[in-house]
Amino acid sequence: MNIGYARISTSHQDMERQLQELTAFPCERVYQDTISGALNGQQLTVMLDHLRKDDVVVVSELSRLGRNMRHLLEVVEKVNNAGAAIHSIKEGPVNTNTAMGRTFFYLLGMFAEMEREYNRERTMHGLAVARARGRLGGRPGIPEADMKKALKLYDEKTYTIKEIEKLTGVSRSSLYRRLKG
Repeated sequence: MNIGYARISTSHQDMERQLQELTAFPCERVYQDTISGALNGQQLTVMLDHLRKDDVVVVSELSRLGRNMRHLLEVVEKVNNAGAAIHSIKEGPVNTNTAMGRTFFYLLGMFAEMEREYNRERTMHGLAVARARGRLGGRPGIPEADMKKALKLYDEKTYTIKEIEKLTGVSRSSLYRRLKG
């Protein structure tokens, strides 16, 4: 059975592309996680626990299985122990039960980790350059008048959150964050 796994690192990312690829593969079942790759995903754990011999774990790309090489190796070991295989839509089938397949997998994993580190370094450098020029990172703040209006409309209980968003330009998440804090 083809079993898909999709993961995004933050709730601000979109999983739709991965889900479309996994559905088209086709996968009979798809597990989804929205977590940082540094953490073990709950659905990844459930999927690994339910693997059977000859199942194929399908991902859009190997980096979706984990954020670092150590985690990827743990996942591969669990997949191998279950008698299952891994197929990456981007990188192709990876037979981690053979010496050549494991070597190929290790190389792909190392390159993916190196790419993430380079991206992180470039981002940090860009932020440092911007700070040196007097710019602060992040989104511009919400005007306090707009937030006050949104809070007032929320307290009146006559408008839905969607309507408050349209009337004030204050997003649902920003409004809820302010209400919590």
